[in-house]
Amino acid sequence: MKFVNAFSRFKSYLGIFRLGLLCFLFMLSCVSGKLMAQGSRRDTTICTGTCAVLVESNPIFSQTDTYQVRSIPFVPPVTFQMGNLVGMPTDDIWSSPIPIGFNFCYYGNTFSELLIGPNGIVSFDTSRANQFCNWAINHAIPDSNAIDNGNCIMAPFQDIDPSENNREPAYGIVGTAPYRKFFINWDSIPLFSCNNLYIRSQLVLHETSNRVEIYLEHKALCPTWNSGASILGMQDSAALRATIVPGHNYPTLWVANQEAWAFEPISPNTASTQWFEGSQFLGNGDSITVCPATLTSFFAKTTGINCNGDSVIFTDTIVVHIRPQLAPAPIIGPNVVNAGQTGVNYSIPLVTGAVGYGWTLQGGTFVGGSNWRQVVVDWGTAGPFSLCVWPIDNHQCAGDTVCLSISVDTEPASALQNVQLWPNPATTELRLRGDFAGKSVTFEIMDLSGKMVLQRQLLAEGNDIAVPLSTLEGGYYFLRLQADDAARVLPFVHLMEGN
Repeated sequence: MKFVNAFSRFKSYLGIFRLGLLCFLFMLSCVSGKLMAQGSRRDTTICTGTCAVLVESNPIFSQTDTYQVRSIPFVPPVTFQMGNLVGMPTDDIWSSPIPIGFNFCYYGNTFSELLIGPNGIVSFDTSRANQFCNWAINHAIPDSNAIDNGNCIMAPFQDIDPSENNREPAYGIVGTAPYRKFFINWDSIPLFSCNNLYIRSQLVLHETSNRVEIYLEHKALCPTWNSGASILGMQDSAALRATIVPGHNYPTLWVANQEAWAFEPISPNTASTQWFEGSQFLGNGDSITVCPATLTSFFAKTTGINCNGDSVIFTDTIVVHIRPQLAPAPIIGPNVVNAGQTGVNYSIPLVTGAVGYGWTLQGGTFVGGSNWRQVVVDWGTAGPFSLCVWPIDNHQCAGDTVCLSISVDTEPASALQNVQLWPNPATTELRLRGDFAGKSVTFEIMDLSGKMVLQRQLLAEGNDIAVPLSTLEGGYYFLRLQADDAARVLPFVHLMEGN
C-alpha cells in the first residue's frame, strides 16, 4: 500500500465501467491465402522532358523481436484533448480490455486488445483487467522481478492520479487501413502526492509497421514521492528484453518538455516491390526512375511477410502529371549592334504563367536584368552572336527557348565616328551629318523586333544626308549606317505628324 500524510488511499474496484467496444473493419480481404490491401493514390508533377523517381510508400515488414529508439519531431498526430474516456473513477486500477482496432505486433506476439493503466502505462496482458495496477518503481527495466509490468509500454510509467480532478486517460483510432493509428492521451493528469504538477503524454500505435511513438508535451518530477522515479520505454512479456529512451530509466531523475520518441522494429525487411505501367513490368526495387511524355499511371505491388507469418500484398498507384511548357514571344531589341556598344536593351512580352525568366548570351555581358523580362547588354568584340531566353513557371519548369541572332559589327571608321543625328524624336525625316562626301552610304531602319522596315543606298554629295520617314508608323527604331567598311547603329523615335 502507499500512504500520504499517514492515511492510506482507498483502492476501490467498484464503479469501474466497461466501455463499449469500438468496432472497425480491418479493410483486408483474403485472396488465395494472402491478405490484400489497397494502398493510396498519389500524384506527382514533373516538367516536360524530365524524369521522376518514384518511391514505394508501403510499410516495412519487419519482425518485432528487437527495436531501436530514436528522437523524432514533436508533431502529435492528434490533439491531447481527443479520445473516448477510459472510465477510470479510481486510482491504480487497470482498465477493461480495449480493442486496438487492428492486429498489433509487439515483441513477437500479436494483440488485438490492450489495457490502459492510470500511471502512464499500457499492458497487452488482458488477464489483469480491472485489477490493481502497480505504481511502485524500484528497479530499472528490463526487470524480471517486476513481472507484473511485463508486456508493457511505459509512456512514461510514473505514479499519477487520474482520480484527482477526474483527469482520466482517453483513447481512439484515426486514419484508414492499412495505416491506422491507435492513440492514448494522458492529458494534464496530476502527479500523485504532487497534485500541483502534471504529466501530458500521448502514445501512438501504428498499424502494419508496428511502430510505437510517444509524445511528451510535459512531464514533471515529484522527488518527494516514490523517489521521483519514472521510466520511458518498453519491455517484453517475460520482462527480459527492453527498449529504453537513453537517460529515462530508473533511477535517473528527469523531466521533459515537447519530447517525441519512436520505437521501431529493426529486423530485416521482408518486403519486395514490383513496378508496372499498366500490365507492363518495369522492374523491382524500393524506387524506380520513369520519364513519361504524357500523363501516366504507375503501379507498385509490395509483397511481405507480417509478424503473424501471413503473406501480405499492398498496392499503390502513382499518377505522374506533365507540366506543359510555356511558349515565349520573340525577343524585342536590335539584331545589329556595334562592337563595344553599351547599355543595349532587350525584352520579351509578358508570358502568362511565368514567374521568372532565364537568359543566355554570347559575345556580351549582362549589366542589368538576366532573370526577368528585360535585360541590358554591353557588347564586346565583333562577330555573329546570339541572345536566348526561356520562361520559368511556379514549378521551376523551363519553357520553350527563343533566340535572337545578333550581328556585332566592327568599330566605326572615321567616316562614321562623329555622326550626328537630329531631330530626335523626328516626324517627316531624319537629318544626318558626318564625313559622308563622295562615299557610298547604306542605311537600314529596323523596329524593336529587329525587323528591317526601310533600306536605302546613295552616293553622298556632301556631309549632310536626309532620311525620309513618311512610310513609317510611330514608334522606336534603330538606324544602321554603313559606309566603306564601317557600320554604326543609332536609336531614334519617330512621331507621326500632329502628335
